[in-house]
Amino acid sequence: MNKKEIIELLQTNHDILIDWLEKQPKEIWEKGPSDKWTTGQHVLHLVNSFQLLNKALNFPRFFLKHKFGLCNRETRDYDTVVKNYQNKLKGNEDKARKFNSKLKKPSLKSRKNTS
Repeated sequence: MNKKEIIELLQTNHDILIDWLEKQPKEIWEKGPSDKWTTGQHVLHLVNSFQLLNKALNFPRFFLKHKFGLCNRETRDYDTVVKNYQNKLKGNEDKARKFNSKLKKPSLKSRKNTS
């Protein structure tokens, strides 16, 4: 994928997420399954990730090559990335649990009211 395709895909998925959030009961913002993230935590994670990615996409290409080098393998498809991510989580459950215990829980007041 090139930069333009990534931006378009992110915008499309952002629109889908906002539409989904507007249809959800506000109560689920602060509540989630036991030992799982709340809807607010998922959204906060996505916002933080999106901001970092947006920042990286604005760096000049030569800077990114200098800092991270060139990829030495074939591009992975989405399913492969998800599978690898889930395998890493399984192998690091204690670290993930520790990280999740410190994750901020956004309040309902911090959620933009949708009516």
